[in-house]
Amino acid sequence: MKQVKNRWKKLDNAAKIFPSSSTLADTHVFRFSCELNSPVNPKLLQQALDETAKAFPIFGYVLRRGVFWYYLEASNLKPTVSQEHKPLCAPLYRPTTRTLLYEVSYFGATVNLEVYHVISDGTGAMHFLRTLIMKYLSLRDGLPEENLGYETAHSGMADDSFRRYSRRIPMKRRHLPRAALLRGSKLSENRTGLIRGTLRISPLLAAAHEHNATLTAYLSACLLSAIGEEMSVRARKRPVILNIPVNLRNYFPSDSVRNFFTPIYVGYDFSRGDGSFADILATVKETFARELDRDRLTAHFNSLTAFEDNIIARITPLPIKDLVLRSAYTLSNKEYTATLSNVGIVQMPQAYLPHIRAFHVCNATNKMQLCVCSFGEHISLSVTSPYLDTNIQRRLFRHLHELDRSLLIETNLLDDDA
Repeated sequence: MKQVKNRWKKLDNAAKIFPSSSTLADTHVFRFSCELNSPVNPKLLQQALDETAKAFPIFGYVLRRGVFWYYLEASNLKPTVSQEHKPLCAPLYRPTTRTLLYEVSYFGATVNLEVYHVISDGTGAMHFLRTLIMKYLSLRDGLPEENLGYETAHSGMADDSFRRYSRRIPMKRRHLPRAALLRGSKLSENRTGLIRGTLRISPLLAAAHEHNATLTAYLSACLLSAIGEEMSVRARKRPVILNIPVNLRNYFPSDSVRNFFTPIYVGYDFSRGDGSFADILATVKETFARELDRDRLTAHFNSLTAFEDNIIARITPLPIKDLVLRSAYTLSNKEYTATLSNVGIVQMPQAYLPHIRAFHVCNATNKMQLCVCSFGEHISLSVTSPYLDTNIQRRLFRHLHELDRSLLIETNLLDDDA
């Protein structure tokens, strides 16, 4: 077997928190799925995966523990396609075993790609899945492989764009009010409950444009409203705050498939506002206009990368760093109520469209998260949650059902979970 040179890479800034805070209840694993028009041929999918893995060498790295930091190390490990048999977004990183940080599985006509957030973000993972699906359909149906609009050198894929664009500035702590938190009984065995709605995107866009809002702003208001309607009067004393990851590639040139995002926080105080959808959306739009500014985004991730340059942080042994980062993650979880992540439009070459039914995305979470992506004429909205109660999801999808009566609801919840 060909030996891989001892190559290693530092974790990017966003990835540093994940190894220290990963638990069975919060695995930091996310899933992209592609529904095809016929059952998957596992042999062809394995062949397509072998070719895709060569095109994305950074996905072949494994996570290792150092004296002061975790780091990524190149490996000879090969990904293996398997029939889906694990719970949704199960752990991928095992500290005592050298394992790849992603897995590809299939069930029926669906291909799943699950990724540990240390190695990539949603944008990078989607590029991997699009390439995998193109190569699979090319093998299966003889379709010509085409340029997916993401042709770059391996070095560009592995680029740490945080380092490329950050500047050394004094670290500033972000001051956010303590948010209203969701509580309740949780699903057994640390399971992640998924409720997914698929609807036509045109009426949803029409509703957003009617309010002069972007799709993400409109959906943020929908989720804030659904959460607010389920909150007790006592809980409304704290604002409902959404954590919304922003893809920094929209503001800085980057071909990296590694993490390159930073969160903004969008909230609404039901104890002060009238709670109407119009008022919630107006507040969301105002926050988006203020926060989605290149200078503000730069200042935010500069303050985070400053931690890495701190001499005390650099010389602190990893076991102590783990405790500090785990505590920081726990505290940060109190600053927001839920997460909304919009991956955006998934594009494939025209010749491939008749062979693909849909794309979906979801994320493991110890809170509640709405993940969104669109393909063709439809949009997929996946709500994951560890809680038994699904009333927030019901309110959210009831609102969307008013926009499109053809809304399709799917879930992995069992009758015993009700």
